[in-house]
Amino acid sequence: MISDNSDEEEETIMKSHRQKEKANTCARGTSVISDIKRKRRKTDPGPQTAGSKMVQTRLALGDEFQTTCKECGMSFMPTYSLDVKLHAKFHSKSVDGRDWSLDWGSPVKFPTHVAKVMEGYTVVKVTPSSRVAAKKAAQDMIQLVNTELSAPPENPTWNNGPAGAGAAYLYVCKKNKKAVGILVVERVSRGRPMVVSTSEILPSDTMAIHARFPVVMGVSRIFTVRNYRRMGISTALLDIARYDFIFGLRSQKLQVAWSQPSASGAKLALKWAPITLKPAEKEDSFKSLLSPPPSSPAIDGNKQDGNKQDGDLASPRLAILTYLERDAIVR
Repeated sequence: MISDNSDEEEETIMKSHRQKEKANTCARGTSVISDIKRKRRKTDPGPQTAGSKMVQTRLALGDEFQTTCKECGMSFMPTYSLDVKLHAKFHSKSVDGRDWSLDWGSPVKFPTHVAKVMEGYTVVKVTPSSRVAAKKAAQDMIQLVNTELSAPPENPTWNNGPAGAGAAYLYVCKKNKKAVGILVVERVSRGRPMVVSTSEILPSDTMAIHARFPVVMGVSRIFTVRNYRRMGISTALLDIARYDFIFGLRSQKLQVAWSQPSASGAKLALKWAPITLKPAEKEDSFKSLLSPPPSSPAIDGNKQDGNKQDGDLASPRLAILTYLERDAIVR
């Protein structure tokens, strides 16, 4: 016989089991919800906080907001702060020169009759053995030249080639501590005559002058910043380089070759070392060219004979430059 007390005890035990099961179910539900919230926090960053990194997006609306500086020629957007900063930096170097420490490069010593350097200025040479800081500054100056002339990268022998393979000459203002002119030269073995007006490369044996004056130095880059042009800086650098570049040899002007000169570069080359011939002349009539032209007159500030230069280019005779053959570079 089963008593009423045992039924009550059984009902009490069942009720206790149901309460425990309900509690476990709630706990599991809470755990699942917590897991969902935790995963959501990992995948959904939610609203940006005050310390979050923001990225600015700008719309390209065409060229109507772009302007070109009349002095340095750089195009930029005046409404975009980064463009304004880049222009200011480029403009300063292009117009006034690149900052230059007086400890960079080796001062070049030369007789006063070789070239005239303005008072308060000096010429330094940067080679592969120079300090890293000097080579980086010279490379930055060359990059400015390449940008201004839309030129490809220069031959790197001045920076990392063997001794005597190349050098960079810089015209430096000691007061302002700025490099205002640069000439990059390289050691070469031959060149070919080129007609300036047509860029036609002539056969090497066309001009007997090259047999007597073989090419030994190539001009890779030559440049003067805008506020210092027409002061004789480029011609001074050329005269100093041909005196100093090859140890123990003062090369002749006709032994200098030019690497794809621009229009202004061709004018400079023709004024510095003029060579002309008549279109109908034959090889046996080049005797008059076998002697180098008289030395250029001393540089005197802004006093340069521009009319004579223009006359050379406009004369019936063909203006000739020695074009640098890249495969002839001595490495």
